[in-house]
Amino acid sequence: MRMKKTSNSAIIIGDSTNNTLSIVRSLGEANIEQTLILKCDEDVCFVAESKYLKNSSVYRITVIEDCMPILEQLKKDTGKKRYLICSFDEAAVFIDENEPILASFFYTPARGKQIGDLFNKDKQCKLANECGLVVPKSQNFHRTEHLDDLVLDYPILLKPLNSTKGEKSDIHICNNKIEMEKALLAESHCSDFILQEFIEKEYEIDCIGVRTEREMYLAGGIKKLDIILN
Repeated sequence: MRMKKTSNSAIIIGDSTNNTLSIVRSLGEANIEQTLILKCDEDVCFVAESKYLKNSSVYRITVIEDCMPILEQLKKDTGKKRYLICSFDEAAVFIDENEPILASFFYTPARGKQIGDLFNKDKQCKLANECGLVVPKSQNFHRTEHLDDLVLDYPILLKPLNSTKGEKSDIHICNNKIEMEKALLAESHCSDFILQEFIEKEYEIDCIGVRTEREMYLAGGIKKLDIILN
């Protein structure tokens, strides 16, 4: 027997990745009504074709700013307040910037608190230090600076300072100055990076959690092995 949908309703602002697909599936299996605003030039993961969206509205946009007119329309379509769920960083930052406007009509991810600064990895490191955590030595770096001015020893992990202004392809492990120069010459739209000492390890443990107004939930840890495939 098919369960009746709950009274909850969510609007997903996602891209064409497994992150978005997993949210669609999770909400669908929980019988939660959902609307998808999909930012993509091509739906490479076929998110919009999910069976859990057969009875749902799906909107396609090419730039994140195009979601605002859609949200303006959606707030008029129903009297109930819906949850906004973002599946990628650019969407989260955009919704965060417009949270003062959206919070009156939707349940926003930050619930009135701005989180945009936390996408800056330098501020993440400073917050971790304030919480008593030990983080790798790091240095902010603009691609026009001289590599001779680095204060870190190789190997160095090079990655975008802000995750919304860089790609996964901008992340490099550099063992020397030549590799660093090569990484910076790679095609990229990223200008500001954070350099961190690269920690040699056999494995690392990822612990993912979520904090609500009432309590904190921690899922099981994931052991990630460092395996080099030839």
